[in-house]
Amino acid sequence: MIMIFLIIRVSHSLINLISIKEVLWTLSLGAMLSGLLFGRLFTWPQDRILVVVFTSLASAMVLIAVANVIWLTIIGVHLFFP
Repeated sequence: MIMIFLIIRVSHSLINLISIKEVLWTLSLGAMLSGLLFGRLFTWPQDRILVVVFTSLASAMVLIAVANVIWLTIIGVHLFFP
């Protein structure tokens, strides 16, 4: 009787171990694929990112300064504080 209980307990532990192993493998594969795909995306605009950021901040400040309706002010604040 004890032997059957031990076999069942070990089999449940192996199932949990296999599922944990599959989860870790899937996460590792996802991390490698995202690094491969998004690495190129972030190295491409590397020289132009400051221009984009400063242009966005300048347009946000202009929108906040000249807005006469609340929804335009909200858009400017959202651009200023992303």
